[in-house]
Amino acid sequence: MFYKCFTAMATIKAVVLKHQKKEDGTYNVKFRLTHNRNSVYIPSPYFVSSKQLDKDFNLKPRNNFVYDEVMKVLLFLRDQLSSLSYGIEGLSARQVADFLQKKLKKEDEPHRISLREFAEEKIEQMRSSHTGQTYRNRLSVILRYFGENVCFQDITYKKLLDFESYLSQKKGLAGTTVNHLMGFLSYMFRLARKEFNDEDLGIVLIYNPFSKYKRPKMSVPPKKAWEANDFRRLLTLDTSKLTEKRQMAYDLVIISFLLCGANPVDIYSLEYPQKGYLHYFRKKTRDRKADRSELRIKVQPELEYYLRKYKDHSGKRAFNFYESYPKEEDFSACVASLISHVRRILSLENYTVYMARHSNLSFLLKDSNLQLLNFRQVTI
Repeated sequence: MFYKCFTAMATIKAVVLKHQKKEDGTYNVKFRLTHNRNSVYIPSPYFVSSKQLDKDFNLKPRNNFVYDEVMKVLLFLRDQLSSLSYGIEGLSARQVADFLQKKLKKEDEPHRISLREFAEEKIEQMRSSHTGQTYRNRLSVILRYFGENVCFQDITYKKLLDFESYLSQKKGLAGTTVNHLMGFLSYMFRLARKEFNDEDLGIVLIYNPFSKYKRPKMSVPPKKAWEANDFRRLLTLDTSKLTEKRQMAYDLVIISFLLCGANPVDIYSLEYPQKGYLHYFRKKTRDRKADRSELRIKVQPELEYYLRKYKDHSGKRAFNFYESYPKEEDFSACVASLISHVRRILSLENYTVYMARHSNLSFLLKDSNLQLLNFRQVTI
C-alpha cells in the first residue's frame, strides 16, 4: 500500500525501499515523485525499524508517530505541487523534486522574526509621540550596527557584548546612553518573546540573550535642582545679547518654573486662564494616572508678566507660541536647540526646562526667604 497524492501530471508517495536497509537495521522513509513517467526520490529525516512496517513494507498507521509526521509532510508536498498548477507541464521530474526540496528546507527553518518590523509596529502603537521618537532613534542606532534585515534569532549573547563594546569604545558613548540602547533592545526582546513564545507548549521561537547579560552602569546624573541663590542670579542676568527667539527660550525656562515645572508641550497647548487659574492635564502621564495628571495653578503676578509678553490675542491659549510653531513637536525641538545657545552665550552650565521642573518645589520648601512664589498659593 502506498500513500499517494495527485496533481494533473504528478504523483508523490511515501515509500520504504527494502534493499536500502542500514547497518543499524533501520530504513529511511523517502518521498517518490513520479512525473512524466520519470521517478525521483526525496529523502526524509525519518527512519523506521521493521516493527513499524507491515509485510508489504508500508508504514503501519497505528501507534506509529513516524507515520503521523510523514503524513504531515506529504500533505505539505501535495499543497506545493498544487501551487505549480499547469506550470508543472514544462518541468522535468528532477526540477519538480528540486522545487519541493527547497520548499521543505524553507519550511524546516525556524520562524524568523524581523526586529525592525516588530519594533516599528510596537512604536507606532505608543500614545506618547515623544517616547515614540526616542525609541525610533534608538532603533536606528541598533539597525545601523546589526543591519536592517536582522532578526531576533540573529542576536546572541556574544553579539550583545560586541555591540556594547562598539558603542562604548568605538563610538565613545557614555554608560547612560549605552544603558538606554540596551534597555530598549531588551524591552523589544521581552515583548517579542511574550508574543511569539509559548513555554507551556514547548514553543520557543525567540531565546533570551539578555538572560546573562548585564547592562553597563548608568552615569551619575547631574544635580537636578538649582539652589535658590542660583535661580535669583538667573533672573537678573543681562539678556540683551540674545535674539528674539533665544530670549523666548530663556523666558520659557522661567515660565516652566512658574508653572510648577510644566513641560514645553504642556506650555504650548495651555488654555487661556479662567478666573485666575490655569488648568491642564500633563501630556506625558495623563494616560497612566487615575487623575490624568491634572494640574490647576493659580496665576501669580510674576507669571502675569509672561502671559502679557506672549499673549494670544485670540484668547484660545495662554501663550501665542503656536502661531510661530504650528506643531508642538517642532516647538519642543526648537526650544531645546535655542536653550543650548542661551547656555553658551550666558555661560550657564545647567539652564534647562528639566532643571526648572526639579527646582520648583525643592528649594521653595528649603528656602523660606525666597519670595518669588508663596508655596501655599501655588496650587489649590
